[in-house]
Amino acid sequence: MLRRIKLPAKSMSFWVAVLLSLAAGLAVLFAFHRLYMPVKVLAPREDIKAGSIITQNDIGYVTVSRRDRHAMAVTDPQLVIGKYAREKLYAKEPILLPKLAADQKEMAGTSGSLAPDETLITFRPNEARWPNDLKAGDLVSVIGVIEGGNPQVIGEKIKVHSVSGSKTAAGQIDQLKNVVTGSESSITLALKWSQLGPLFYGRTLSKEIWIAPEHPAKEAGGKIYEQADLERIRKEAFNQPGAGKADPKSQKPVPGTR
Repeated sequence: MLRRIKLPAKSMSFWVAVLLSLAAGLAVLFAFHRLYMPVKVLAPREDIKAGSIITQNDIGYVTVSRRDRHAMAVTDPQLVIGKYAREKLYAKEPILLPKLAADQKEMAGTSGSLAPDETLITFRPNEARWPNDLKAGDLVSVIGVIEGGNPQVIGEKIKVHSVSGSKTAAGQIDQLKNVVTGSESSITLALKWSQLGPLFYGRTLSKEIWIAPEHPAKEAGGKIYEQADLERIRKEAFNQPGAGKADPKSQKPVPGTR
């Protein structure tokens, strides 16, 4: 017959110490769980270029520890699909919400909507004139009225990047008669770097700058006037063969005669 083994009685302080040890162990386990528990976040499968629209095939999940998860990392595909990449997104790196834009207008800065060989230039009403209903994406030509009154095309096939402060005028008969004049208005053009030099040079030679809309099918180059037409206008308007020169052969009216 086995003898019952009697364990020595434990004091209250012993059991308190045991409970405290268990509590400390659970706290450490809980903290470890919170820090190192694996979580899934969205990341590109391959690099995504800045300005690209993100599709479902572009993204997948990657696993990171809870400790390493960025507070702005995205887990819901609906917050990513159809959005624009504000900057280049790298494969397998978690997608952060600030790197996404709902449309191109929300792109960070201006570089996100530019091609590698493009830059921007902005005009205000004291520097140029343009029709009220121009909008982003339109193609335009830039025309300078050179000293002496001759109009010259100093830039063409230029894209409107943005227009601010202007209002669309309904029922326009002639767009160029209804131009933007508000001091708070501006128009920003996106053009190639190779177009920038001629535009700046022509701008320094011009008394006036006009920005005129182009049809997408318009061919580059071509005259906007014939010299004979300018001479005819000068003669009809000012009775002069050239700007600022009177015609010595023209007959002058005699006072008192009809």
